[in-house]
Amino acid sequence: MAPKRSAAFALAALGAFLAAERAHGASGLASCPCLEWAGLDSHLVGNHIVYKPIGSGVSYNWPANYGNGACQTHDAGLAPMCGQGAPATRRLASFPSWCNDQWCWVSKSNCQGTNFMRSVLFPSVTDLYFSYRTCGSIDSFSAWAAGNAGSSSVNLVVASYLQSSRLQIEDAYQKNAGSVSLECIYTTQCSCQDCVQNSAWGQKLNAAEVGTLLKPGTGTEGQRLATCMTKAVADTFRRVAAKESDAQTSRVGYQYFADQASGSMIQWPLADWCPATGFDPRFRPWYAAGATGPKDIVIVVDVSGSMDTANRYQKSQQAAEAILNTLVWKDFATIILFNHAIASVYSDVLVPVTNTNRESMLNWLDEQNWKMGSTNFKAPIEKVFTVIEASVTAGKTSTCQRAVMFLTDGQAAFDEADFLQAQQKSLEWDIAWFTYALGTGANTAVTKRLACDNKGIFYPVSDTADLTQIMAAYYAYFAVGQASCSPSFSRYADANTKEILYAGCLPMLERTAHNSSLLGVACMDVNMLSSIDQLKAQPNQAWEQLACEMSDVTKKCRHMHLTDCSLQKLRLQVSTESMCGDSADAASVQAQKCPCLDRNCKDEESFLDEKGYFCDAWIGDDCSTATAEKWSYSQSGQAMLMQKCKLSCGLCELKDPCPYTGTEECSSSTLSSSTCRACESKVSGVGIDDRAMCCPGKAGTYAPNCAEATPSPTPSSGGLSPTPTPSPTPSSGGPSPTPSDSSDAPGSAEDSSGMIIGIIVGCLVGVAALVLAIWFFFLRRKRTPATSQAYAYSPKPTPIPPGPGAPTPIPPVMCPPPAQRLAVPSTWKNQDRTKDFYALGPEPALLADVQKMLDATWKKVKTRDRREGCEPKRMVATGVRRVENNVLFQRYLAEVNRIKNKRSHPCTALDRLRGGSPSTVSSGGSNITAGGLDRRVNETVLWHGTSPQGAVGIAQNGFDLSRAGSAAGSMYGPGIYLAEASSKSDEYAQDDNGGLYSGEYCLLICKVVLGEPMCLTAGGNSVHTSIKASMDGGAYDSVLGDREASVGTYREFVVYREEQVYPEFIVLYNRAESNQ
Repeated sequence: MAPKRSAAFALAALGAFLAAERAHGASGLASCPCLEWAGLDSHLVGNHIVYKPIGSGVSYNWPANYGNGACQTHDAGLAPMCGQGAPATRRLASFPSWCNDQWCWVSKSNCQGTNFMRSVLFPSVTDLYFSYRTCGSIDSFSAWAAGNAGSSSVNLVVASYLQSSRLQIEDAYQKNAGSVSLECIYTTQCSCQDCVQNSAWGQKLNAAEVGTLLKPGTGTEGQRLATCMTKAVADTFRRVAAKESDAQTSRVGYQYFADQASGSMIQWPLADWCPATGFDPRFRPWYAAGATGPKDIVIVVDVSGSMDTANRYQKSQQAAEAILNTLVWKDFATIILFNHAIASVYSDVLVPVTNTNRESMLNWLDEQNWKMGSTNFKAPIEKVFTVIEASVTAGKTSTCQRAVMFLTDGQAAFDEADFLQAQQKSLEWDIAWFTYALGTGANTAVTKRLACDNKGIFYPVSDTADLTQIMAAYYAYFAVGQASCSPSFSRYADANTKEILYAGCLPMLERTAHNSSLLGVACMDVNMLSSIDQLKAQPNQAWEQLACEMSDVTKKCRHMHLTDCSLQKLRLQVSTESMCGDSADAASVQAQKCPCLDRNCKDEESFLDEKGYFCDAWIGDDCSTATAEKWSYSQSGQAMLMQKCKLSCGLCELKDPCPYTGTEECSSSTLSSSTCRACESKVSGVGIDDRAMCCPGKAGTYAPNCAEATPSPTPSSGGLSPTPTPSPTPSSGGPSPTPSDSSDAPGSAEDSSGMIIGIIVGCLVGVAALVLAIWFFFLRRKRTPATSQAYAYSPKPTPIPPGPGAPTPIPPVMCPPPAQRLAVPSTWKNQDRTKDFYALGPEPALLADVQKMLDATWKKVKTRDRREGCEPKRMVATGVRRVENNVLFQRYLAEVNRIKNKRSHPCTALDRLRGGSPSTVSSGGSNITAGGLDRRVNETVLWHGTSPQGAVGIAQNGFDLSRAGSAAGSMYGPGIYLAEASSKSDEYAQDDNGGLYSGEYCLLICKVVLGEPMCLTAGGNSVHTSIKASMDGGAYDSVLGDREASVGTYREFVVYREEQVYPEFIVLYNRAESNQ
């Protein structure tokens, strides 16, 4: 229920409503009058019209004047949609809003200035049109905004419309499944001959029609069944559009349904759109989001060397990407790659699958090695439980169902003790295992038992099978037995207009047995009722209330009870090989009637336990262990929990045999509460706007006031789109967003919000901006003097400690004790990692490679930092020295791990930033550096200009930030400045001025960990405080100063911690005045 409107707003809206009413008479608008339907007589039987829903075996008697000649509430009291007590309508939580609205038949050629829609009530009639607006029926948003008695919340209207769609689709399936002999007539979307260009939508449309896309290769019976289900729901789509859309169809918003069996799809409005090859709506995020509740997913993939066989590694990556594309903001996930050990982990705790995080995961997958090493099952399986436990402890969980998706093509040892431990841990954390044995060499015994022991499903997958489709269809498991009565909501950006759309989606279920299965998913955009700008303009935080309602109902855990009998039936749908048990027989499993739960056993919906959680947060967990250390509830708290939350705690009676002949029906909508759960309870993760859950109007017990919450990032096109960007065709393009959601790209919402946070925090320390010098003085350590490119900072006045609210600087990382040190590079002569040693060794074999790097990264660009006359033509390397300093190297490794461990996801990849990865890497730097580069934390190779004497000092003692600014300016503040271009670092290089290397200049080749880079083009004193605050606060780890983009010079990379750089090689060179 929405908050009360202000009196002035309600009076204004009500006045507009009454004025509209006076303009409409009993016969409709003069510009769109009601008419007598000329074909009425052909549908009369006696004194009534016979209506038979498409695909139904039941007929209904309607009044003879139905819709004829005058504005009336023609549908009020009529079955199957609006009739009180009709058997079919008992599944509706509330009747569609059109049931009590006035309308009449109109002529398409004599209706101007208002909207109308073609009727499909009578299949043989193709030229019958109707209108609500000509009779003064106003849309749901206007009624709600005016505060009309009986008007529903916008979200409740969406729910009622979706439930109407469910009724029509499910009834059509029941009447036609197994006996489809005649294909239902439909209008194809590819291509549309009657569509006209609509400037508001950016494409060609026919708003009076719905369009169907039949997926090829489904089979005749499957396509016929799909056409009848889509034809049945077309009536609801048309009625919703006729009542809710404006006359010019200028408000963007879709209705759509996709069929689980065939992958076919229906959509309003009909659009001139042909999908790209391979498009399947069942693998769009909105489909899985509507089919299932929130869940935790751990994707575990074998990346051993055998994955190179038959391109298995490519199929595995594509399958992992497809799984990620079925997850949305309400879900949590991470990825584990393994071979003979743990090859790589995306995050050690689960992360919410926001648009930004999903894009980050997809990019991370691109960066991994997918075919190297042998196979070990124990390490990744142990890692799964470590991740789950750490996530629950940290609150990084949906608190709902958990699943592991385990893919391998290999053989590995796994004994009885390992199986028992996996079963015990899976039971403790309520984890279902989906296991996939890929190819003929996979160990099916281990993978099958993992699934059978842990309430999962085993999939044998041949090298020729479609692995992506097999793995991405996991969500059908979670849809079984879930009679969801409320939609799940998602947010996306329309591909054509970039407008933000909010979609409500509801699963359609096969109800011929007590345990339902998934028929498909229907969705409707909230934007069909009103633009989001209109909703946000409502008083009393009405939009925050609506958004909180959408988040609440979507994040609520859905109860799912699967007995061994139900699981065997699901396994049999995969193959007989997937069935568990030596005596499993397909015929007996098919015929068996499974036990079921007592439907009178319910949770007390309003109950909050002593830790602040609603009952559904306990789904899958053992309530009888609430007093254990893991949860730490009191005895009385546990007793109350088990009394109030019987369904979620798994305490309901199991009835065998099951006394029910059909699935459980909806009794009420869970959207009816006027108080958001975020205002009362603990809620993990984010809301629909990808920001932390908040409470409208005031701070809740655990959540902040929405007015004070962090603004949400803008989703990019396609985060949750109904359809992806179409392939190039003669048509005008697809009706909805593209599948990519690159909100993690440079300049994206996440980057911008991070910068804003940094600036805000920086303002808090503005009073300390003049006091940095003393602060750095206290951190100063005695070093060998060295002037170089790093030190671009001029002395400051004596500082005072940072003011209140300033972030505490991260303390420096010291060299670990000998027992905790990591291995040194294999190319070093001294291999004892426990010792403190320092040596410089000549590397004549690298001289040619270094010369190639110097030449490849040279640019004929001069800046004001070059203080010694003209730019040389070339830099000629004369010597290379390897630096072996174990103290500096161990500090550097510790810093790499610190940056890696503080982030739950990889840093923004350098190759996604403007200019890409540093040219020092592509020109050979990655080949000569020791130990490879960790791309997760943006480890790279860069130049640093100094003098030969300064280079030796740095090699022995490391960089010294207390001397920052001694050689050049300070565009991005006091830091260590590095470059990808040798010519840029040459601007800071100096000769020895009469010393041992007089006449020779020096560059260092440095290994650098950049972490998360802050991308800036402008520099100067105005950004110094915000940079420092962002570094101290941990939002960023470095600055990428892109002067190449702003003024055409160079990109510089600046780090602000000495440990972030290891000086790996000293390069001596001469400046040549010719290119020879």
